[in-house]
Amino acid sequence: DYTAQNDNPDNQQDRRLEALSCTEKSVTQAQTAAPLAAGTDVLGAMRQAIAWLDGGSGTKNLIVATDGLVTTGCADLTKSSFASQQEIKAIANLCMQRGEIDRAAFDEVQIKLVGIGRPSSDQPVPTPQQAKWLNNMWQTLCGSKCSVSDEAVAGANPARSTINSAGG
Repeated sequence: DYTAQNDNPDNQQDRRLEALSCTEKSVTQAQTAAPLAAGTDVLGAMRQAIAWLDGGSGTKNLIVATDGLVTTGCADLTKSSFASQQEIKAIANLCMQRGEIDRAAFDEVQIKLVGIGRPSSDQPVPTPQQAKWLNNMWQTLCGSKCSVSDEAVAGANPARSTINSAGG
């Protein structure tokens, strides 16, 4: 919070610019870094970020850049058919049972998931039906104050194969 314990507008603006610069540098480094392991615990990352945001005041916004495909935890899609609403409900129920979704905490933050269904250029792309299912699944997991978008995060290559019905 760049205004905390500082009522000088000039200092606040300097702190704000430093925060933006620091965030931009961190995001740029993350975009170019090679993954350390297969899969991402998207919900785990969201829980950590929401817990961090809980310490601040004012409007809470969280932007998560992910393809939403190669995930770990309760939202592991390696055996998914990417086909039915029942499957989405089963995944959501499992996540709730495991405590990987804190609905109250998620609903206190304006969350935006971007890049859903847009894997890196060396990975297969979901069919339009699979992409719609994936969007619905993440919307269900993310909650009412969440928006889910398939807009590209970084230079995506549209000329890729589609994923098979097993999701891999």
